[in-house]
Amino acid sequence: MRTNINIRRVFFALLFFISLSLLGGFPAQGMSDEEFLDMVEEETFWFFWNEANPSNGLIQDRARNFTSDIYNHASIASVGFGLTAICVAHSRGWISYNQAYNRILTTLKTFRDGPVENENGFFYHFLDMDTGARYGTCEVSSIDTTLFLAGALFAGQYFKGTEIETVADELYRAADWEWMSNSTEFVNMSWTPEFLFGSSYWNSFNEGVLLDVLAIGSPTYPKNVDCWTDITRPPGTYAGYNLIYCWPNNPLFVHQYPHIWIDFRRKEYAGTNYFENSKKATLANRQFCIDHQDDTENDGDDDYTTYSSKSWGLTAGDDPDGGYTAYGAEPGGGLNDDGTVQPTASAGSIMFTPEESIETLKYMYDNYKSNIWGKYGFCDGFNLDRSPDWRADDVIGISQGATMLAIENYRTGMVWDVFMQVPYVTDALNKMGFYDTGDNTRPEEIDLKTEAGSNTGDVVLSWTAPGDDGSIGRANEYIIRYSEREITNYAAWCEANDVAGEPVPKDAGGKETFTVSNLTPGRKYYFAIRAVDDVGNKSILSSSPSASPERKKSKLNKIYPNPFYPAKDRMANISYNLNREANVVIEVYNIAGELVKEWNDGYKSEGEHQTDWEGRNRGERQVSSGIYIILLRENGVAADRKKMAVIK
Repeated sequence: MRTNINIRRVFFALLFFISLSLLGGFPAQGMSDEEFLDMVEEETFWFFWNEANPSNGLIQDRARNFTSDIYNHASIASVGFGLTAICVAHSRGWISYNQAYNRILTTLKTFRDGPVENENGFFYHFLDMDTGARYGTCEVSSIDTTLFLAGALFAGQYFKGTEIETVADELYRAADWEWMSNSTEFVNMSWTPEFLFGSSYWNSFNEGVLLDVLAIGSPTYPKNVDCWTDITRPPGTYAGYNLIYCWPNNPLFVHQYPHIWIDFRRKEYAGTNYFENSKKATLANRQFCIDHQDDTENDGDDDYTTYSSKSWGLTAGDDPDGGYTAYGAEPGGGLNDDGTVQPTASAGSIMFTPEESIETLKYMYDNYKSNIWGKYGFCDGFNLDRSPDWRADDVIGISQGATMLAIENYRTGMVWDVFMQVPYVTDALNKMGFYDTGDNTRPEEIDLKTEAGSNTGDVVLSWTAPGDDGSIGRANEYIIRYSEREITNYAAWCEANDVAGEPVPKDAGGKETFTVSNLTPGRKYYFAIRAVDDVGNKSILSSSPSASPERKKSKLNKIYPNPFYPAKDRMANISYNLNREANVVIEVYNIAGELVKEWNDGYKSEGEHQTDWEGRNRGERQVSSGIYIILLRENGVAADRKKMAVIK
């Protein structure tokens, strides 16, 4: 039963809005969407880095957002989100390659080698931050193990070809999904040594979609596809949005978590596009908040001051009574909302509803910043219908993960791009009966070749043009990068330098060449290329050949005319090319090796230059007919020489 709104509460709510506006200002209004999202994403990330034990990689389940921390238990789901978040942070330059690699490898080894214990490859939901031991009497959790394994597989693909990939693969292969199903069709939710398997199974639509993908894709203990095809999918309608919902009250996180890693945008199963389904669920959730916004005081209805078109989002999170509640909205019927809004609800749906989510996040930041924005970004929830107004003191790892990674997918699609290259995942989706309803075909992988260019610091790249779809059609653009580290995985790709001016792709099968210039001669560089099609599908990383650009010698290019007739031609033009900045002297010798003429042409830049000789000696007399040697000297050192004939 919802409480009524009295005049006193409305007054204090109004005072709260005014004070926050004065204290916090409206800084988001001065930022572009990209600048704002970059700030939110980075602040959110630091939870995963700072609230971890560097010695074992475990990450807190939650942390204080405004004061010093008081907790000492990790969540394996938080670790899974964190493994992905650390890779994203590296891709954005917030941490170094070595920082990301070492932290992730430490974490994965903690789970593979101990001290973290497992039961047939599944892990306890909560762990002691220091010892890795089971925290309290918590359960072995199949969904939280799923979230951990999703993060591990992502990290393995991001650092493909390294020990991280090996350990991540071993952890995934160790999960015995048949054991966790307790001899039933569906995967069980929990197990404890005291009570063995729980009574609940993943047999209806919810965040378990991700679990089914990993269970069916397992190379060692795969589940039959019935665990997916036979789940219940309750249909519901609210405000004109028809969708499959999660019984009983459809919290948004169930729609968000699978889409953090899996790109369902252009896929359907049995006529349902689950990306569009989650978009409808988000819009219905928002409309529910709009419909239950309290704009009339003490009218006896069940509406809330916190709700509005710019303050919405019901999902699982901390509640004002000291608990944790899975808040939800229609369709569903099992409503339990109390005016609490979780910022992660709108943030975690940004890939579904970018316009509505960004508007809401900016509004919350501008109007409530001084109360709900802390060291790790937005707090977990707030409620203006309590007296006094309430805000959560904590941030929670899974909410931080949904916020950060959904924003990254909206901005770049990076999490989808990497995770959808994991073969277990794509194989599972095919087995489950998902089919493409749009262009999901990547351009063909490119076999790249390199050779030193003809100019100093140049490397010439060559390849065969891929198609838009595999080897058919024409790609939309190329992305070319180079590095002094071999570019064999996404981590190295993100650290590499972008090359500007890539060529416009030719039709599939065409021969492409491109010159990368201004590299340091003598250094070894690695190169890689990806093709992008018209909907953003990227080819997997090309081969990564190396080349060392040469320092070409300074040289005399051409003497014209040659033979030179001084009486007729007046001047002989001497062109030369320098491989560096240098002081240039031109010397003329006769066939006997005697110096006839010299002049300082000045300090010249790298590149091509010209000078003239009128055919006179040092005494300004016309030289005799004969063969002469033109010598190019740079910084006092002879660089090149050419012969010329003079005919009087």
